[in-house]
Amino acid sequence: MLNLEVKLNGRNVAIAGMESLQGVMSVIVMTNKKLGQDEEVTIDVSGLNTETQSRLEWFSSHLQLGDEIAIKILEGDRLTYEANVITLKDMEKRNLEHKIMMYNKLKEELKDVL
Repeated sequence: MLNLEVKLNGRNVAIAGMESLQGVMSVIVMTNKKLGQDEEVTIDVSGLNTETQSRLEWFSSHLQLGDEIAIKILEGDRLTYEANVITLKDMEKRNLEHKIMMYNKLKEELKDVL
Protein backbone atom coordinates (compact mmCIF):
# COMPACT_ATOMS: atom_id res chain seq x y z
CA MET A 1 0.00 0.00 0.00
CA LEU A 2 1.27 3.49 -0.82
CA ASN A 3 1.13 6.29 1.74
CA LEU A 4 1.68 10.03 1.46
CA GLU A 5 3.77 11.51 4.25
CA VAL A 6 3.19 15.25 4.50
CA LYS A 7 5.40 17.65 6.45
CA LEU A 8 4.71 21.31 7.09
CA ASN A 9 7.76 23.34 8.10
CA GLY A 10 9.59 20.11 8.98
CA ARG A 11 6.80 18.79 11.23
CA ASN A 12 4.86 15.64 10.30
CA VAL A 13 1.22 16.58 9.87
CA ALA A 14 -0.16 13.50 8.08
CA ILE A 15 0.59 10.06 6.79
CA ALA A 16 -2.30 9.44 4.43
CA GLY A 17 -3.09 5.97 3.22
CA MET A 18 -6.00 3.63 2.75
CA GLU A 19 -6.40 -0.11 2.79
CA SER A 20 -9.19 0.04 0.22
CA LEU A 21 -8.47 -1.43 -3.20
CA GLN A 22 -10.03 1.59 -4.88
CA GLY A 23 -9.58 5.20 -3.96
CA VAL A 24 -7.84 8.51 -4.37
CA MET A 25 -5.52 10.44 -2.05
CA SER A 26 -4.49 14.03 -2.65
CA VAL A 27 -2.51 16.91 -1.23
CA ILE A 28 -3.93 20.21 -2.46
CA VAL A 29 -2.49 23.67 -1.92
CA MET A 30 -5.04 26.29 -2.87
CA THR A 31 -4.97 30.06 -3.07
CA ASN A 32 -8.16 32.07 -2.91
CA LYS A 33 -8.32 35.80 -3.62
CA LYS A 34 -11.57 37.65 -3.14
CA LEU A 35 -12.19 41.30 -3.95
CA GLY A 36 -11.37 43.46 -0.97
CA GLN A 37 -9.88 40.63 1.08
CA ASP A 38 -6.41 39.26 1.69
CA GLU A 39 -5.35 36.25 -0.32
CA GLU A 40 -5.91 33.01 1.56
CA VAL A 41 -3.67 29.96 1.12
CA THR A 42 -4.68 26.55 2.46
CA ILE A 43 -3.47 22.94 2.38
CA ASP A 44 -5.78 19.94 2.35
CA VAL A 45 -4.71 16.30 2.68
CA SER A 46 -7.73 14.19 1.82
CA GLY A 47 -9.01 11.29 -0.20
CA LEU A 48 -11.97 9.31 -1.41
CA ASN A 49 -12.64 5.66 -0.72
CA THR A 50 -14.52 4.79 -3.92
CA GLU A 51 -15.66 1.44 -2.52
CA THR A 52 -17.66 3.11 0.28
CA GLN A 53 -18.06 6.57 -1.33
CA SER A 54 -16.58 8.09 1.83
CA ARG A 55 -14.41 11.18 1.98
CA LEU A 56 -11.26 10.87 4.07
CA GLU A 57 -9.72 13.93 5.73
CA TRP A 58 -6.26 13.75 7.31
CA PHE A 59 -5.16 17.37 7.60
CA SER A 60 -6.31 20.86 6.66
CA SER A 61 -4.76 24.20 7.58
CA HIS A 62 -4.17 27.79 6.54
CA LEU A 63 -0.69 28.54 5.21
CA GLN A 64 1.47 31.64 5.49
CA LEU A 65 4.28 33.15 3.45
CA GLY A 66 7.45 31.12 3.87
CA ASP A 67 5.72 27.86 4.86
CA GLU A 68 7.41 24.79 3.37
CA ILE A 69 5.57 21.63 2.41
CA ALA A 70 7.28 18.28 1.79
CA ILE A 71 5.51 15.21 0.41
CA LYS A 72 7.16 11.80 0.50
CA ILE A 73 5.70 8.67 -1.07
CA LEU A 74 6.07 5.67 1.22
CA GLU A 75 5.26 2.00 0.85
CA GLY A 76 3.88 -0.07 3.69
CA ASP A 77 1.25 0.14 6.37
CA ARG A 78 2.59 3.10 8.39
CA LEU A 79 -0.83 4.56 9.09
CA THR A 80 -0.17 6.56 12.23
CA TYR A 81 -2.68 9.34 11.51
CA GLU A 82 -6.35 8.37 11.53
CA ALA A 83 -8.51 9.93 8.86
CA ASN A 84 -11.77 11.66 9.63
CA VAL A 85 -14.28 9.63 7.58
CA ILE A 86 -17.24 11.47 6.08
CA THR A 87 -19.97 9.34 4.52
CA LEU A 88 -21.94 10.25 1.42
CA LYS A 89 -24.96 10.98 3.66
CA ASP A 90 -22.83 13.34 5.78
CA MET A 91 -21.52 15.09 2.64
CA GLU A 92 -25.07 15.59 1.36
CA LYS A 93 -26.08 17.03 4.75
CA ARG A 94 -23.08 19.42 4.72
CA ASN A 95 -23.93 20.53 1.18
CA LEU A 96 -27.56 21.20 2.11
CA GLU A 97 -26.52 23.17 5.22
CA HIS A 98 -24.12 25.23 3.09
CA LYS A 99 -26.84 25.93 0.50
CA ILE A 100 -29.27 27.04 3.22
CA MET A 101 -26.61 29.31 4.72
CA MET A 102 -25.86 30.85 1.30
CA TYR A 103 -29.59 31.25 0.60
CA ASN A 104 -30.14 33.11 3.87
CA LYS A 105 -27.07 35.30 3.23
CA LEU A 106 -28.27 36.23 -0.27
CA LYS A 107 -31.82 36.76 0.98
CA GLU A 108 -30.51 39.28 3.51
CA GLU A 109 -28.23 40.99 0.96
CA LEU A 110 -31.01 41.31 -1.63
CA LYS A 111 -33.93 42.16 0.67
CA ASP A 112 -34.07 45.76 -0.62
CA VAL A 113 -33.84 44.72 -4.27
CA LEU A 114 -36.43 41.96 -4.39
